[in-house]
Amino acid sequence: MLPSITIVEGPVWRYFNCPDPYWSEKCSVCRRKISETRAPCPECVNCWKIEVWEHGKAYPRVDFDRLMDELHLRAGFPIIAKASRGLIQVVRTGVPLEGYSGLPVDGLLLLYGRSIGEREVLRELVREVLGLSQGEAGLIPVRRGCWRFDSLLGPWQSWYPVDSDWPENPR
Repeated sequence: MLPSITIVEGPVWRYFNCPDPYWSEKCSVCRRKISETRAPCPECVNCWKIEVWEHGKAYPRVDFDRLMDELHLRAGFPIIAKASRGLIQVVRTGVPLEGYSGLPVDGLLLLYGRSIGEREVLRELVREVLGLSQGEAGLIPVRRGCWRFDSLLGPWQSWYPVDSDWPENPR
């Protein structure tokens, strides 16, 4: 039997299956390493985010709680995610750029993956739950690491080959 989803409410985000010791440690180590070295590290390179915007290009409006319930049931493992509790600025740093709507603000559900493989499993689950074609699912933006580090490290696409994980993936 699958455990229920743990939800923690914050002022800006609703966290699903958090706190998670792996992700808490990973993010803490990542911030420390980047501030010390000013260079990408395994923790940021092996961190993928799937951006499910409330008004995405490939699908009608999404109910994040319902989507998370369905993803949880189909996945068979806890999915680490956070959903904005209101509208937030649309930061267009993922790919593909054409996957973003023209809205300046929107609701966002971020799903976290530890590798390219996990990112693709999550994207496929979203595709199935939302009933999207492969082409439509390809319009769901993804990115590596935290966008706030782009100004320090450069665009995330330059941190490490985009089709590779850091070889020392701790998982």
